[in-house]
Amino acid sequence: MIKPHTLRPGKIKHLAIFIFLFLPVISLYSAKTSTSTLRNNILTTDGAWCWFAEPHAIFYKGIKEQTYFTWVTKSGDMEIAAFNHKTGAFTKTTLYSKLEEDDHDVPTIYFREDGRLVVFFSKHTTGPFHRFISILPEDISSWSSDYTFGKDVTYPNPFKIGNQLALFYRGLNWHPTVIFSNDKGETFGTAQQLIQGGGARPYAKYCQDKNGAIHIAFTDAHPRDLTTKIYYVCFRNNKFYRANGTYIKDFTGSSTALNIDAHEAEVVYDAAGGKGWIWDIAVDSTGNPVMVYSSFPSKANTDHRYNYARWSGSTWVKTELTKSGKWFPQTPEGKTEPEPNYSGGISLDHDNPSVVYLSKQVNGVFEIWKWITKDHGTTWDSLAITSHSPSDIVNVRPIVPMHHVPGYFDVLWMQGKYSHYTNFDTSVLFRMDSLFSHTTTKL
Repeated sequence: MIKPHTLRPGKIKHLAIFIFLFLPVISLYSAKTSTSTLRNNILTTDGAWCWFAEPHAIFYKGIKEQTYFTWVTKSGDMEIAAFNHKTGAFTKTTLYSKLEEDDHDVPTIYFREDGRLVVFFSKHTTGPFHRFISILPEDISSWSSDYTFGKDVTYPNPFKIGNQLALFYRGLNWHPTVIFSNDKGETFGTAQQLIQGGGARPYAKYCQDKNGAIHIAFTDAHPRDLTTKIYYVCFRNNKFYRANGTYIKDFTGSSTALNIDAHEAEVVYDAAGGKGWIWDIAVDSTGNPVMVYSSFPSKANTDHRYNYARWSGSTWVKTELTKSGKWFPQTPEGKTEPEPNYSGGISLDHDNPSVVYLSKQVNGVFEIWKWITKDHGTTWDSLAITSHSPSDIVNVRPIVPMHHVPGYFDVLWMQGKYSHYTNFDTSVLFRMDSLFSHTTTKL
């Protein structure tokens, strides 16, 4: 069984004081930091993630009230942590040591109805999934034995559909795939390819609405390989639908002919402004899908732009939010960047997708921003979460924990040095934004 690592008492006390007394904390940037950045603090000094495996941060209220986090360390350890909102206790456990040095391997978290955690992770497209189940509800101190399944998998995204645990991931033929468990994650059945067609490897993001439907946004390939479009489909009761509810076809998993083809799905972004890459999808209070994505009008990939698309009930309303700069990996001098489509990152608050967090270059440095719309994306206000950061670091890949409680971990992001997904030295920072009053700047 895996045993936990608990932060030093001084660390717990410091975090608890910050939460409960709302006192300012010492920032990583010290004197170089703006006033707003003083509200930021460090969750771990060694952690990273990729954006296609979710959730890796989530709040769960059962007997306890805790926010849970996972990350990959620079030595390839798979780690999980929990913060107790009532006591201020912060604990951390290493699920698996030295799997491989790759941020794509970040574990994802699923809560069973009995409160026990189910965690999934794998190497980056080589080998099986590893599945661990917590021995006790809402507890990360001890775990089941390592159960493995699947072949050449990556990017796990677990959901409850009816009485089944459905795991969506990239698997068969490097395409979006789904596999089901009928016993709450103890064992899994046969993998079924969900999407076919398009390029060699579509990239997909998933979310679930309150009625159990899975909303999927995906590309037809990696934007490095094709002029990629972005598609949408709704997966409900083993059938595929468009955003307006129009039925497309059934899914049985019995043959590739019964999967959804990329060209049967709904085109949201047609690549007219350059190739695109999906970053996030959520549903608003009415159940309509909202997504954010990057577009690349320059063949040199030095002009990355963030876009916001919302289904209005009758059409997709698309807005270009802002230019974000170029790719964020710190390319070694004299080398060609292998991932020129790695934007700083943009994500939605899934509890309120009128709130967006993004990373963009400001004076050549990637900084984190919060953007808010009150009119479904027509106009926006913004707030700098970080500013005046040192020129040799990046602030990237912001996320909001699923079901997060306002005032607790309003946004998390990676901060540090990053040259490749197998070569990084980043901390995970967080912000308790709504504990403080602030004014936003009208764009």
